[in-house]
Amino acid sequence: MYFRGNLTQVKALAKEFTREERKEEKNQLVQLGKTIVNYIQNGVLMEDGTIRAFDYIDYLLITSFTFDELFYIIRDCLSLEEIKIFRGFQYHNDNPELYSEEHFRNMVYRYNVEFDQRGKVIEGSGKEITLEEKETVINIINEMGWNQTRALFNAFIERCKKGYLNITVDKTRTLKK
Repeated sequence: MYFRGNLTQVKALAKEFTREERKEEKNQLVQLGKTIVNYIQNGVLMEDGTIRAFDYIDYLLITSFTFDELFYIIRDCLSLEEIKIFRGFQYHNDNPELYSEEHFRNMVYRYNVEFDQRGKVIEGSGKEITLEEKETVINIINEMGWNQTRALFNAFIERCKKGYLNITVDKTRTLKK
């Protein structure tokens, strides 16, 4: 399994949602889980009509539940295929390793580089993520109160590379614990 954290606490939270008075909330969370699976499979429709891959940032913008919390609440309502898709996404995005802001600022992130015949990077080729972009990422993460994890920084790096760093920061996310 891909579990990380205190299993006893997660199971206790999941058990809360089996109570009759929380049934409607559980139904909403099941729908949320199925929506996430749909996004993972089909991507996110952009304003310009293009479709981009659903990423870890999207997940965090949708819910404040950890992967394990949401999974243990809704797993009995998902098909085997939906479970595989959800857990696969979790496996690739649930890296708890913390990064400091300073580490992120000091790292050099280059992409679209060209290589010579020996496989060495051709100096001056490609693009580099700017300090301004890094500061924007750090500000968004801090404003949202998210943990500064490797997985989250990697998701932002991918967005920088693809030119869609701007996100709408909405602290009124629904379906919180």
